[in-house]
Amino acid sequence: MATVAHPMIRDTAVGMAEEYYEVLAYHNEFRRLNPSRKRFVRLLWPKLLEQAREVLAGSLGEGSLLPEDQKELVAEALILDNQLRIGGRRVIGAFH
Repeated sequence: MATVAHPMIRDTAVGMAEEYYEVLAYHNEFRRLNPSRKRFVRLLWPKLLEQAREVLAGSLGEGSLLPEDQKELVAEALILDNQLRIGGRRVIGAFH
């Protein structure tokens, strides 16, 4: 099945996967089983798309410190992402 996401959603999911790797890499057993950060991130980021969408949507709420112009970009990305998902198009610029 194709991974469908707006680039902002994808980039957020990739960043989350990279953070997971950094946290888990402190454990020797994890590093031994997952020596390739790039491979780990490549396999994990699609599984984090829903969480990335939730994080970005949460940044739009009251009390958010995100500037209004950034909120507009996030809102637009979430709207376009939803349209991509409905249309079933592949993610633009997929992570390799």
